[in-house]
Amino acid sequence: MYAGSFSKALVPAKGVRLGGVRTENVVMDLDPVDVNLVESVTSGALSTAQPLSGMLHVELSEESALHLAHAGSSAPVQDIEFEDDQVLLRLALGFGSPTSVLGRLFLQDELLIFEPQQVEEAPVLVTAEQVLAVTGFAYPTSGLPFAEYGLPFGLQASGVEVRKDRVILSGEIQKIPLGARAG
Repeated sequence: MYAGSFSKALVPAKGVRLGGVRTENVVMDLDPVDVNLVESVTSGALSTAQPLSGMLHVELSEESALHLAHAGSSAPVQDIEFEDDQVLLRLALGFGSPTSVLGRLFLQDELLIFEPQQVEEAPVLVTAEQVLAVTGFAYPTSGLPFAEYGLPFGLQASGVEVRKDRVILSGEIQKIPLGARAG
Protein backbone atom coordinates (compact mmCIF):
# COMPACT_ATOMS: atom_id res chain seq x y z
CA MET A 1 0.00 0.00 0.00
CA TYR A 2 1.31 3.42 -0.92
CA ALA A 3 -0.71 6.47 0.13
CA GLY A 4 -4.01 4.61 -0.25
CA SER A 5 -3.13 2.74 -3.45
CA PHE A 6 -3.70 -0.99 -3.66
CA SER A 7 -2.52 -3.06 -6.60
CA LYS A 8 -5.48 -5.42 -6.19
CA ALA A 9 -8.60 -5.96 -4.09
CA LEU A 10 -10.66 -9.17 -4.02
CA VAL A 11 -14.25 -8.73 -2.89
CA PRO A 12 -16.08 -12.06 -2.39
CA ALA A 13 -19.80 -12.46 -1.63
CA LYS A 14 -21.94 -15.56 -1.17
CA GLY A 15 -25.64 -15.95 -2.00
CA VAL A 16 -26.01 -12.62 -3.80
CA ARG A 17 -29.24 -12.22 -5.79
CA LEU A 18 -28.80 -10.59 -9.16
CA GLY A 19 -32.38 -9.77 -9.98
CA GLY A 20 -34.30 -13.05 -10.12
CA VAL A 21 -31.21 -15.28 -10.02
CA ARG A 22 -29.49 -16.44 -6.83
CA THR A 23 -25.74 -16.83 -7.21
CA GLU A 24 -23.58 -19.26 -5.28
CA ASN A 25 -20.55 -17.04 -5.23
CA VAL A 26 -19.55 -13.66 -6.65
CA VAL A 27 -15.97 -12.37 -6.69
CA MET A 28 -14.92 -8.93 -7.86
CA ASP A 29 -11.22 -8.64 -8.63
CA LEU A 30 -10.63 -4.87 -8.59
CA ASP A 31 -7.43 -3.47 -10.03
CA PRO A 32 -6.15 -0.91 -9.15
CA VAL A 33 -7.83 0.65 -6.12
CA ASP A 34 -6.79 4.22 -5.31
CA VAL A 35 -8.41 5.19 -2.01
CA ASN A 36 -8.89 8.88 -1.34
CA LEU A 37 -7.75 8.68 2.30
CA VAL A 38 -8.64 12.23 3.38
CA GLU A 39 -12.16 12.12 1.96
CA SER A 40 -12.72 8.57 3.25
CA VAL A 41 -11.74 9.58 6.79
CA THR A 42 -13.72 12.83 6.83
CA SER A 43 -16.88 11.40 5.25
CA GLY A 44 -16.85 8.07 7.08
CA ALA A 45 -17.38 6.22 3.77
CA LEU A 46 -14.95 4.75 1.27
CA SER A 47 -13.95 7.23 -1.43
CA THR A 48 -11.72 6.48 -4.40
CA ALA A 49 -9.90 8.72 -6.85
CA GLN A 50 -11.83 7.16 -9.74
CA PRO A 51 -14.65 4.63 -10.09
CA LEU A 52 -13.62 1.04 -9.44
CA SER A 53 -13.14 -1.42 -12.30
CA GLY A 54 -11.96 -4.98 -12.66
CA MET A 55 -13.08 -8.54 -13.30
CA LEU A 56 -16.24 -10.21 -12.04
CA HIS A 57 -16.78 -13.96 -11.61
CA VAL A 58 -20.36 -15.11 -11.00
CA GLU A 59 -20.94 -18.73 -10.01
CA LEU A 60 -24.39 -20.22 -10.56
CA SER A 61 -25.67 -23.51 -9.19
CA GLU A 62 -27.68 -25.93 -11.31
CA GLU A 63 -30.84 -24.63 -9.62
CA SER A 64 -30.07 -21.02 -10.57
CA ALA A 65 -29.08 -22.00 -14.10
CA LEU A 66 -32.39 -23.87 -14.42
CA HIS A 67 -34.10 -20.50 -13.88
CA LEU A 68 -32.13 -19.07 -16.83
CA ALA A 69 -32.93 -22.14 -18.96
CA HIS A 70 -36.65 -21.67 -18.26
CA ALA A 71 -36.42 -18.03 -19.33
CA GLY A 72 -34.34 -18.69 -22.46
CA SER A 73 -35.69 -21.94 -23.86
CA SER A 74 -38.85 -22.52 -25.85
CA ALA A 75 -38.73 -26.21 -24.83
CA PRO A 76 -40.01 -27.07 -21.32
CA VAL A 77 -36.81 -27.70 -19.34
CA GLN A 78 -37.40 -29.86 -16.24
CA ASP A 79 -33.85 -30.23 -14.97
CA ILE A 80 -30.27 -29.30 -15.76
CA GLU A 81 -27.02 -31.01 -14.78
CA PHE A 82 -23.45 -29.77 -15.22
CA GLU A 83 -20.38 -31.91 -15.78
CA ASP A 84 -16.99 -30.59 -16.84
CA ASP A 85 -17.62 -28.70 -20.11
CA GLN A 86 -21.02 -30.36 -20.68
CA VAL A 87 -24.64 -29.59 -19.91
CA LEU A 88 -27.43 -32.18 -19.71
CA LEU A 89 -31.00 -30.90 -20.10
CA ARG A 90 -34.02 -33.01 -19.19
CA LEU A 91 -37.10 -31.90 -21.09
CA ALA A 92 -40.83 -32.48 -20.78
CA LEU A 93 -41.84 -32.68 -24.43
CA GLY A 94 -45.14 -34.40 -23.66
CA PHE A 95 -44.63 -37.68 -25.51
CA GLY A 96 -44.86 -39.88 -22.42
CA SER A 97 -41.17 -40.69 -22.03
CA PRO A 98 -38.18 -38.69 -20.78
CA THR A 99 -36.08 -36.62 -23.14
CA SER A 100 -32.45 -35.77 -22.34
CA VAL A 101 -30.10 -33.67 -24.44
CA LEU A 102 -26.36 -33.24 -23.97
CA GLY A 103 -24.76 -30.00 -25.16
CA ARG A 104 -22.41 -27.15 -24.37
CA LEU A 105 -22.59 -23.54 -23.22
CA PHE A 106 -20.63 -20.75 -24.88
CA LEU A 107 -20.70 -16.97 -25.24
CA GLN A 108 -21.22 -15.21 -28.55
CA ASP A 109 -22.33 -11.64 -29.27
CA GLU A 110 -23.41 -10.99 -25.63
CA LEU A 111 -25.49 -14.18 -25.57
CA LEU A 112 -25.07 -17.25 -23.39
CA ILE A 113 -25.88 -20.01 -25.86
CA PHE A 114 -26.82 -23.63 -25.22
CA GLU A 115 -25.88 -25.71 -28.25
CA PRO A 116 -27.48 -29.16 -28.19
CA GLN A 117 -25.13 -31.84 -29.50
CA GLN A 118 -26.53 -35.26 -28.70
CA VAL A 119 -29.87 -36.75 -27.68
CA GLU A 120 -29.35 -39.08 -24.72
CA GLU A 121 -32.99 -40.18 -24.39
CA ALA A 122 -35.85 -39.43 -26.76
CA PRO A 123 -39.51 -40.38 -27.06
CA VAL A 124 -40.29 -43.12 -29.57
CA LEU A 125 -42.44 -40.88 -31.77
CA VAL A 126 -39.79 -38.16 -32.26
CA THR A 127 -36.44 -38.23 -34.09
CA ALA A 128 -33.20 -37.03 -32.54
CA GLU A 129 -33.04 -34.25 -35.16
CA GLN A 130 -36.48 -32.98 -34.12
CA VAL A 131 -35.43 -32.92 -30.45
CA LEU A 132 -32.17 -31.10 -31.25
CA ALA A 133 -34.08 -28.53 -33.33
CA VAL A 134 -36.19 -27.39 -30.35
CA THR A 135 -33.64 -27.52 -27.52
CA GLY A 136 -31.02 -24.90 -28.37
CA PHE A 137 -31.46 -21.50 -26.77
CA ALA A 138 -29.72 -18.20 -26.14
CA TYR A 139 -29.89 -15.95 -23.09
CA PRO A 140 -28.70 -12.31 -23.20
CA THR A 141 -25.83 -11.43 -20.84
CA SER A 142 -26.04 -7.66 -21.22
CA GLY A 143 -28.26 -4.94 -22.54
CA LEU A 144 -31.90 -4.28 -21.78
CA PRO A 145 -33.22 -7.86 -21.75
CA PHE A 146 -30.66 -8.93 -19.12
CA ALA A 147 -30.99 -5.72 -17.09
CA GLU A 148 -34.19 -7.08 -15.55
CA TYR A 149 -32.11 -9.88 -14.02
CA GLY A 150 -29.55 -7.42 -12.75
CA LEU A 151 -26.04 -8.26 -13.96
CA PRO A 152 -24.30 -5.27 -12.43
CA PHE A 153 -22.28 -2.30 -13.58
CA GLY A 154 -22.26 -2.84 -17.33
CA LEU A 155 -20.72 -6.29 -17.13
CA GLN A 156 -19.25 -7.36 -20.43
CA ALA A 157 -19.31 -11.16 -20.17
CA SER A 158 -16.22 -12.69 -21.76
CA GLY A 159 -16.11 -16.26 -20.49
CA VAL A 160 -18.22 -19.18 -19.42
CA GLU A 161 -16.90 -22.30 -17.72
CA VAL A 162 -18.96 -25.39 -16.95
CA ARG A 163 -17.79 -27.45 -13.98
CA LYS A 164 -19.41 -30.22 -12.00
CA ASP A 165 -22.62 -28.85 -10.43
CA ARG A 166 -22.02 -25.21 -11.43
CA VAL A 167 -21.35 -22.72 -14.21
CA ILE A 168 -19.09 -19.69 -13.89
CA LEU A 169 -19.60 -16.51 -15.91
CA SER A 170 -16.74 -14.05 -16.00
CA GLY A 171 -16.30 -10.64 -17.47
CA GLU A 172 -15.12 -7.10 -17.07
CA ILE A 173 -16.91 -4.49 -14.99
CA GLN A 174 -16.34 -0.78 -15.39
CA LYS A 175 -16.95 2.30 -13.28
CA ILE A 176 -18.58 0.74 -10.22
CA PRO A 177 -20.19 3.56 -8.25
CA LEU A 178 -19.41 3.34 -4.54
CA GLY A 179 -22.46 2.71 -2.42
CA ALA A 180 -24.22 1.01 -5.34
CA ARG A 181 -26.10 -2.24 -4.96
CA ALA A 182 -25.96 -4.96 -7.60
CA GLY A 183 -29.51 -6.13 -8.29
